[in-house]
Amino acid sequence: MILDAASLELVNAIEVKDYALAEALVGKMKAQAGDFDYSKPTAAIEAKYGVTLDAFEVVLEPENTSYWRGKQIGQALVALKSMFQGAGYSNVNLIAPGVSFAYNTLPYMNEIATVPGALQSVKTVSYHRYDLGDFAAIGAYAKANGLQTAMSEWTGGEIDTLFDDLTLANVSSWQKWAIAG
Repeated sequence: MILDAASLELVNAIEVKDYALAEALVGKMKAQAGDFDYSKPTAAIEAKYGVTLDAFEVVLEPENTSYWRGKQIGQALVALKSMFQGAGYSNVNLIAPGVSFAYNTLPYMNEIATVPGALQSVKTVSYHRYDLGDFAAIGAYAKANGLQTAMSEWTGGEIDTLFDDLTLANVSSWQKWAIAG
């Protein structure tokens, strides 16, 4: 197999873990070739590192970007579900919206739900705890829509916070972010 310059650039980007560049290159390749096979870069990652894709968070802290709003996340969810299924990954846990502030969870989810197929694509509703939110409402929303919940980042996490997220939001995943030291 002869690799062209773009393919070598993608392989190098994956090798040095420059996933932003890899993502941009995959997008460019997709635009240039309608038959671009998404499974090949994924298979290369699996072969090298011995991992299988089981979860994918669409965007981290979308409020900190100028592009990612509920509609765009919804469109990405639909596209990602189709892409992953086409590559043989039918059970990937698509996670959204990954908001910084818990109070943004339901506004984002309500906008995501306006995109046809988006609510059926997402499996886990995620939020961070950098500000308050209605955790019981987040849990109720997820339950009403057959979704899981996750509190996926907070530096100030303590046992009381974990207990609230478990009992109010019914989280299936909880992560305290910290740098070891």
